[in-house]
Amino acid sequence: MVLRLDTGDRRFAIVNADGAPDGAIVASPYSYSLSTAAWIGRVNRYDGQLQLVRTPSKPSATATPEAWSCTSSVDKAKF
Repeated sequence: MVLRLDTGDRRFAIVNADGAPDGAIVASPYSYSLSTAAWIGRVNRYDGQLQLVRTPSKPSATATPEAWSCTSSVDKAKF
């Protein structure tokens, strides 16, 4: 997953997945908070780890956090 972060416009985009959503970004001294209509995430600025929580498709389901890092990744991101 390759993220393009534009802290000036407070927007981000996933550039290597077709149909991936873009969304809003909020920068803090230690992390970037990302949000779209379907999920929220936080990227640690020092180790590059992304904690991602997708909104469940069913209202009764619970969201399971996903951990992404620069040392391991999913074969292909699905959005």
